[in-house]
Amino acid sequence: MSEAHERVPPEIVLDLDNTDIPPHGMQEGRFFHGHYDEYCYLPLYVFCGRHLLLARQRRANVAGSAGAVEEMARIVGQIRRKWPKVRIVLRADSGFANDELMAWCEANRVEAGAQRPPGAGTRGRNGRSQAPASGDRHRGARLS
Repeated sequence: MSEAHERVPPEIVLDLDNTDIPPHGMQEGRFFHGHYDEYCYLPLYVFCGRHLLLARQRRANVAGSAGAVEEMARIVGQIRRKWPKVRIVLRADSGFANDELMAWCEANRVEAGAQRPPGAGTRGRNGRSQAPASGDRHRGARLS
């Protein structure tokens, strides 16, 4: 990341998200995910602006936030080694609003929060919760 900046930036904003990746056929590790109403994988992503810092392939039988603390610890550790005092902001949707991640952020001087993503909580014709409209479900809510 230091290659993207000539000097210490005033802040680093990390976007943490996951999305569904439907398999093609009967691939090993696929699981049915009720939120997406399909068989899929559930990769974890971390972006800093237009820079992809992490794309971790995961099975869909895990919580959306599974592995987030470990990955954030690794990424933030690398940033802090280069720029120990830079302000770091973590943005994510409500799927990442758990005690473990929030406590880790507080203990590691990372400003964080989680909100419902745009369109979350809507009900479809069948009465079940529906994913936000295509395109929206892949973007975390802006938290800062």
